[in-house]
Amino acid sequence: YFRAMFGLREGFVESSKNDVVLHDLHPKGVNAVISYFYNSKIEINADNFEAVFAVANMWDVKFVLTACENYLRVHLSANNCLGFQILVHQSSAFSENFRTLLDDFVNKNFMLICQHEEMLIIPVEHLEKILKGDELCVKSEEIVCQAVLRWLRHDVTGRKQNAARLLLAVRLGLLSDSFITLVLFQNDVIQCSDECKNLLRQRVMRYSIATKEWQDLNVEMPLRNYIIHCGLVAHGETIYAIGGLCNAIKLSSDVTQQSLTWEGLPQTVVDHYRPGVCLLGDNVFIVGGCDRAHSDAHTVVEQLDISDPHAGWAGVASLTTPRWGLGAVVLNKKIFAVGGFDTDNRAPISTVEVYSPRNDTWTQIKPLNRARRRFGIAEVDGTIFVAGGFSEDSVEYYNPLSNQW
Repeated sequence: YFRAMFGLREGFVESSKNDVVLHDLHPKGVNAVISYFYNSKIEINADNFEAVFAVANMWDVKFVLTACENYLRVHLSANNCLGFQILVHQSSAFSENFRTLLDDFVNKNFMLICQHEEMLIIPVEHLEKILKGDELCVKSEEIVCQAVLRWLRHDVTGRKQNAARLLLAVRLGLLSDSFITLVLFQNDVIQCSDECKNLLRQRVMRYSIATKEWQDLNVEMPLRNYIIHCGLVAHGETIYAIGGLCNAIKLSSDVTQQSLTWEGLPQTVVDHYRPGVCLLGDNVFIVGGCDRAHSDAHTVVEQLDISDPHAGWAGVASLTTPRWGLGAVVLNKKIFAVGGFDTDNRAPISTVEVYSPRNDTWTQIKPLNRARRRFGIAEVDGTIFVAGGFSEDSVEYYNPLSNQW
């Protein structure tokens, strides 16, 4: 740095001056680093950290940069981690391991971080990036939304234009009806933004095979019918949403009027959150699931005759294994309950069981190769396919002839 400044190259006017101004560097940092050059010692504290880092980064003093990273590791806390995170991601001086450590700390401690003032002064870009992360650990999405509202409230005039941008980073489908009604719809910033209000309206899209495009049908549902944690099946011109917060409703299509209408269905006997749902003939089956808190998986299986829904739900034989986040699919007129989550052991499961309507019994068959929950499942030409899942990207298929995955 100084060799370039005081060398004989043209263009560096400092080489001919008795006094040199080091721009954008604090005297504390310059003094600490130059002293290190002479005595191989440096003290980094809260008062001089930023100044020392700026100098070490500009001059590429690797030992001091390592000392700065070690200082951050030791002093990392919920009330300063966001500033450290911004600094680390703006500089290439820090190791990738430290970046990962810092990101994990922010994700795991976000609920505590929200209580500190530092969160109120971070840039909108950084807050948006944090909120969009799939690794963010919160007890409920309401906590994420409250963080957004608190950040906006800190400077309403200067930040209200960012309301919709941040609301897009919130998993709106996971918000409770009461929170949307009593908090978001009562918030002045949200109510002054048409874009925000549009985001809060439930919208349904339909894929047109003819045009090969998704069409926005602009179907708005009452907030009390938010469709989350449920299963979907289609029968003719009707889509059934079973389980979860909506419990049981259907979306009927009127082709003549080109409109869609939500209608209520009889309530299930027990709550089924994240169940398996499938259609066998004219009967919708809801398989397993858990309570609203996801703390108690159950084995209950119910069926509804959609040709006569007023008869209500009827119980059938229970699963042999409690499970939620499972997949349910029909093959050869039998129901397959695949994978899911075991609440007692807090782990995904690989077991598979098959229901025979004729015998009203469940039978265990070959398990999956990989335990998985909350995955995609489909029957195609006599073969069952399962894909992905929570923290899982593999795909496998079931051959009924060999009884193998």
